[in-house]
Amino acid sequence: LKNPSSTNEEVRFTIKIYIKVVAELIKNRVKSRRVDTLGGREAIDYFKRLVKEGLSLI
Repeated sequence: LKNPSSTNEEVRFTIKIYIKVVAELIKNRVKSRRVDTLGGREAIDYFKRLVKEGLSLI
């Protein structure tokens, strides 16, 4: 393992940061109407569902 001393709490915090950053990038793409480069509206909706379901597990 690269970081054997990291804890689940640290990983959970990091995951939330990554999700927040990606969500903000997606939000900016939606505002600029350039969602096709992300796979279209379906891909964005799928990401949102995953985040909603996943955050309840973290």
